[in-house]
Amino acid sequence: MYEVNENPKIAAGRISVTVHLLSPAQRPIQTTGDIGRFWREGYPAVKAQLRGRYPKHEWR
Repeated sequence: MYEVNENPKIAAGRISVTVHLLSPAQRPIQTTGDIGRFWREGYPAVKAQLRGRYPKHEWR
């Protein structure tokens, strides 16, 4: 989902899907209805936290 800045939509684009983002261990880290805002505001803190736990994974 790195390059996605808009939530996926269903029902001919009328309904935005809630996105559940998971850690590499498949544990939930964030649930969002605005993926663009998450990348701008929430991801820097999540990345800093998870980078220490999962150093072998890519953290853009």
